[in-house]
Amino acid sequence: MNYKKLYNNIITKRQSCPLKDDEYGERHHIIPKSLQGDNSSENIIKLSAREHFICHFLLTKIYKYETFEWYKMNNAFIMMKCNSSNQNRYFNNRLYECRKKAFSVAMSKSQSGNKNSNYGKLWIYNKEQKISRPIYKQDLSDYKSLGWKIGRVADWKNINNKKTKEQIKEQKLINKKKKEEIRKRKEIEKKRIEEIMRIRYQHKKEKEEKEANIRRLEISLHTSQSEVYINKCRRNKINEIFNINLDDNFQEKFDELGNMLNKLYNIDKCSLTDIADLYNTNYQTVSNYLDLFNIERRTFSEAVKNYVNKDII
Repeated sequence: MNYKKLYNNIITKRQSCPLKDDEYGERHHIIPKSLQGDNSSENIIKLSAREHFICHFLLTKIYKYETFEWYKMNNAFIMMKCNSSNQNRYFNNRLYECRKKAFSVAMSKSQSGNKNSNYGKLWIYNKEQKISRPIYKQDLSDYKSLGWKIGRVADWKNINNKKTKEQIKEQKLINKKKKEEIRKRKEIEKKRIEEIMRIRYQHKKEKEEKEANIRRLEISLHTSQSEVYINKCRRNKINEIFNINLDDNFQEKFDELGNMLNKLYNIDKCSLTDIADLYNTNYQTVSNYLDLFNIERRTFSEAVKNYVNKDII
C-alpha cells in the first residue's frame, strides 16, 4: 500500500477545501518539525481531528522500519493519544498495542547511551534549600563544597528519616540475622513439640497396654471352666429372657442355661424361630446364645426335614 500517496491525498484535498472558521480543526505540520519542517504558513495546514490522527498514523508507515524518521514519527503518533480539555482522541486496542510496541522500540533507541537525558549525570540535594537536581558528574566536587549531598529527595517532610546506603545495608544484615534466629527458634520449637507428641503417644500406648492387661486379668478371674466371661449387661439380659440369675452360683446356672438350649434345639428339634417365640425374643439373639455355648447347628437338609415332619405331625 502506498501510504505516502494516501498522506498527500489528504493534505491536497484539505488545501483545496479548507475547514470553515467555525469548524473544529487542528494545526498540522506537513513536513514534521522533527524532520526539519518549519512553522511557515506553507508547511502548516488545518485538519479535522480525524484527518490529523490518520495523517500521523500514515507517517509511521511511510518511513522505513528503525530509521531515524521512523522513531520520530512513532513518538509523535503516541503523543496523539494525549488528551486535554480541547481534545479527546480514541485508540482501539489493536492499534494501541501495535503503535505502543513501536513507540517502545523508538524510546529504547532514542534514550540509549549518550542520547539519554540523564547520561553522565547524578542527582544531588541540598537540605537547607530543600532542592534536588541532576548535575554532571564532573561538577560534583564543586557542589559538595557548598553543602550538597548525593541523592534525590522527593519528600522533604521526611528528610530526617532518610537513611544512607550504609544504614540500609546494616539494617538488611540485622533483618537477615533476625530471620535466621527466628528460623532456628522455630526449628527448636518444632523438635520440642515432636518430642512431646512422641512421649505422649508412648504414654498413651503404655496406658492402653496396661488397661488391656487389667481387662485380661479380670476376664481370667471371672472365667468359668467353659472359658466364657459374661459381663453384667449380658447377665441381666439372660435373666430377663430366660429367667435365670447367673449372679447366684454362676457355673451351675450357666451350665443349666446351656443344657436347656441344647435340649430345645437338638433333642426337641425346635427351630431358632420356635425358641425365639417361646422366650419372646428374636432369631438373632437365640443364634448368638447357641454360638455362646458352642451348640452345633443342624445342616440345611436336617432343618428342612424337621420342618416337614413338624407340619405332618
